[in-house]
Amino acid sequence: MVFLEEKKISMSTISKSFAENYDTCKLKAWKKKRNNRDLENKYLQIGLAAHEMFAKKIAERIGEQYILKNITDPSIKFEAQNIIKKVDFDKLLSNADIIGYEQRVETLLPNGMSLIGVLDLVLLVDDPVVGLYLHVIDFKTSYVVNKEIDNEAIFYAYLIVKAYEKVIPGIPVTFTRYSGRTHDTWGHFFTNKDALAFEEIITPYASEIKKVIESEEEPFPEAGPHCIQCPFLDECSAKDLDETNPRELLVKLQLHKANVKILEDKLKALRYENEDAIETEEFRVDIKESKSKVVATKNMSKKDLVVLLAKAGKLEEVLNSIDLKITEQVIEKATELGIDFKDRVSKRLDIQPKGVSNE
Repeated sequence: MVFLEEKKISMSTISKSFAENYDTCKLKAWKKKRNNRDLENKYLQIGLAAHEMFAKKIAERIGEQYILKNITDPSIKFEAQNIIKKVDFDKLLSNADIIGYEQRVETLLPNGMSLIGVLDLVLLVDDPVVGLYLHVIDFKTSYVVNKEIDNEAIFYAYLIVKAYEKVIPGIPVTFTRYSGRTHDTWGHFFTNKDALAFEEIITPYASEIKKVIESEEEPFPEAGPHCIQCPFLDECSAKDLDETNPRELLVKLQLHKANVKILEDKLKALRYENEDAIETEEFRVDIKESKSKVVATKNMSKKDLVVLLAKAGKLEEVLNSIDLKITEQVIEKATELGIDFKDRVSKRLDIQPKGVSNE
């Protein structure tokens, strides 16, 4: 582990975004606290621009003015505008009162740390069945939204009921993720009691993060595909790990895989910038294309195609083109016809995150 002599770090706040960095790689979060550096990423810029435009649209709905941050890149602006054009604001805001947008919320945890968050949209809904409840909508620019109760849902549900507990005591909350691109949606309803109870699990988690981040000792690196977007990749201590230690060797392998992907993408971009293949003394770099046919008929899968050929009496003519999977069901039916099966064992290196299996 590496010890650095520098100013003592004090962590007094926790947010959803910092917790995401921590969960991805503690070392990344540790370094960000000391040098708040971000990698320039087009998708991130599109997301930030779209969030700005989303806030402006909400502000217009209630007669307020929202000044957009300066967005100069035409391609970023164009893509963000296209996302916003797809947002169904009428449906999103129906039967609800807008009480907040781009709303910064902060509350003090029992351990003395502040939990903070910026909520894209907060609505007050009076439902004939449920009654009055708060609706937090988290605007996403991804094609598919995460459909589970994660730290984001827990943090935001807790934050909003704490913010309004004196104004509207006992009010429940619905947390919803909404994709501007595809309208993909996921939401969960929390009672006021359940939302407030999150304090009991957020507080020790915040204390754990504080302890790790404030330590002068670098946390162990957690390398993986996420390293590609890490602004600290070049200085990651994973590159110096011991190759005779299985744990350290695995992390070092993941780091090198990320570097390989980055270099391959750079080579690909370089090739596209040139009219012809790139020639060196040792290699020739070109783009190799491969084409394959896919079923274009609407609502027709490969399975449907096999059934259709069988019904038309043409299946026998194309049997050599059909790859039969030896499933338990196939084995059962074939065994009834007197066909025998045996095990064929193949071995390969299998590396999976802890708790994940291919079996």
